[in-house]
Amino acid sequence: MNEAARVPRGVFLADHIKTLRNDPRARLKIARQHQPLPGAFREAAIALRALIREARKAGEDDAALLSDLYLTGARDSFLHSTPHIPGYGVGYNVVETIPREVWESLEMPYPKIGYTELRLLNKTDQKWLVDAWGEPR
Repeated sequence: MNEAARVPRGVFLADHIKTLRNDPRARLKIARQHQPLPGAFREAAIALRALIREARKAGEDDAALLSDLYLTGARDSFLHSTPHIPGYGVGYNVVETIPREVWESLEMPYPKIGYTELRLLNKTDQKWLVDAWGEPR
């Protein structure tokens, strides 16, 4: 495994990932490895924004990256929008019990979900989504 893609023992994820500011691919890889941690979704979105900007600057297709950014925001919202679940406790404790392959396989259709309630997506992300896919229903 690439050393940049590994968080050193005893180092906080957020501190290590910030050292990869100039390497969005490594930053994204580490963020993906540490999901469903809420901060890992945020870091993935930061890395994806950088990769989208790189692709646009190079005149490359950014459709897959944009789709990944949307899914990151939708999954974060699904997994982390409820801080407490009555009868179960802290929302994140429940999230940890959901197998990754389950939450990764859930459909997150843009036309139905949209972007307005996805707290991870900023104004620029929203503009990119509307430009690419139009306004959701």
